[in-house]
Amino acid sequence: MGVSSIPAVTWHMRIKSLKNWWSVAIVSIVIFGGLYGGAFSPSEASAVAAFALLLIYIAVALFGGNRAGKFKEMLSIFFETSITSAMIFLVIGSSTVFATFITMAGITEKMKVFLIASGMKPFTVILVIMFIILILGCFLDGTSILCITVPVFNPIINALGVDPIWYATLVILSIEIGLLTPPVGLNIYATKGAAESDVKLEEIFKGVIPFFFAMLGTLILLLLYPPVSVFLPSFVK
Repeated sequence: MGVSSIPAVTWHMRIKSLKNWWSVAIVSIVIFGGLYGGAFSPSEASAVAAFALLLIYIAVALFGGNRAGKFKEMLSIFFETSITSAMIFLVIGSSTVFATFITMAGITEKMKVFLIASGMKPFTVILVIMFIILILGCFLDGTSILCITVPVFNPIINALGVDPIWYATLVILSIEIGLLTPPVGLNIYATKGAAESDVKLEEIFKGVIPFFFAMLGTLILLLLYPPVSVFLPSFVK
C-alpha cells in the first residue's frame, strides 16, 4: 500500500483557517438574532441573509483587491440567481395550475372518500405517501415535490386526523432522503459543484451513504414513535 499524499492538518492550521469564516459568523448572528429577537419571521430570514451577504460582498469588493473582477463576478451571480428564480417561479406557477385542475376535477375528494371507505389505517396511508415522496425525490427538487403533493395529500391527511406537525416532519425528511439518491440526487450534484475540482462524484456518493442510512433510520423512528417529532412543538402550544 502506498503512503497517503494528503498532508496532515494540525489544530493550529484549523484554528487559523477560521478567520475566513467571519462573513458566515456575521450572517449567522444576524439571522438567529433577528429570529429569536422577533425582528423577522423564518420566511423573511432568507431575504435578510441574502441582503447581508450582498453588503458583505460589496464591502469586500470596495476595500479589497481586484474591484473590477469582484463586480463582474457579482453581475454573474445576479444573472445566475435570476435564472434560478425564474425556474422556481415557473415550477410554482405550473404547480398552481396543476393544483387547481386537481381540485376542479374532484380527484382529491374522490381519493379521500376512497381511502376512508376502504378502511385503510392512517399509518398505512402515511407509509404509501412517504414511499411516493421518496421516489419523487430521486427525480425532482424539493419545491417541485411539495407543489405537486401538497394539493393531493394534505386534504387526505386532514380527513384522516393525522397530526400535521408529525406529517410535515415526515414529508421534509423524506424529501431530503430522496435528494441524496440516484439517478439524480440533486444535493449530491450541488455538493459536487461546491467541492474542489479533484473531488469525484463517485466519492461524494460513497461519502453520503452513512448519512443516508442515518436519515432513513430517523424516518423509521419518527414513523414508529411520533412523539419524537411533536415533543418540542408541544411546548409552543
